[in-house]
Amino acid sequence: MGNMLKYIHMDYEINDISDKKLKFGYFVISNLSKFKQALTIFLALICLVTVSFSIYGWTNHFIEQKKLDETINGIGKMNLDFEAYHNVIKPKSLEISEATVIYSGDGKYDFVAKIVNPNERWQVDKLVYKFQSNLYTSPSSTVYLLPNQERYLVSYANQSQTRVGIPELQIVGLEMTLIKPHENLPDTNFTITDMEYTPSGLEPRSKVTFKAFNNTIYNFWETDFLVLLYSNDQIVGVNQTKIEEFLSNMERVGEVSWFEKLPRITKVEVYPYVDLLDTGITYKIPGEVKSLY
Repeated sequence: MGNMLKYIHMDYEINDISDKKLKFGYFVISNLSKFKQALTIFLALICLVTVSFSIYGWTNHFIEQKKLDETINGIGKMNLDFEAYHNVIKPKSLEISEATVIYSGDGKYDFVAKIVNPNERWQVDKLVYKFQSNLYTSPSSTVYLLPNQERYLVSYANQSQTRVGIPELQIVGLEMTLIKPHENLPDTNFTITDMEYTPSGLEPRSKVTFKAFNNTIYNFWETDFLVLLYSNDQIVGVNQTKIEEFLSNMERVGEVSWFEKLPRITKVEVYPYVDLLDTGITYKIPGEVKSLY
């Protein structure tokens, strides 16, 4: 009885399975070895890919590490190159001529010296100077110098009870900036003509008159003109005047006077100076072409 029941139960399970499932089962059992082989190949491929990525990663790491080591080792050389570059671009010293002392009467002295900025890209934003002679020291003054600019530094009417010897120009403050090439600053181009020196005679003064023409496209609120008088090669007189509201393509007349006695004058020099670092030094007139400014 027990065997009979068992047979019936098994017959029930077999009949319950469809032909499709039996065929699938038979296919799986028949190809089991192939499945195992395919699984083995699949796992082997996974291992191969994993190992390949590991080898690639380590290889790339060693290559990049080598590059990093070379870069680090090259930093010292880069510093040496930077030092060489710094030596090339560092500013040259300003060139200063021997100062001149001019007695202007009543115990007063004028000091004048020429200074040159020989640098092509270094601008002197601020130069504070004074003159020292014997025990006398002049008040300090401040100017600027554009690249490759030369100008005369002057100190007027220095009062001294004792005779003043040849002074020495002393720079007590200096600020320089490395500027970009072709810095956008207004042009200064003046033509100086008809310089005429008139010695004192009926009038108790000597004077120099000159004409200045503004060749630029800019109108300047004010322009300084420094005038030097020479007796042979010696500077014997210095003074300056200011022309205000100097229009573009305009000619103006300047005049400078001396009330002290002067020796025979053989040469006159006139130098225009415009404060180009003052952003408000130029101005426009209503109706002028804006593209010019």
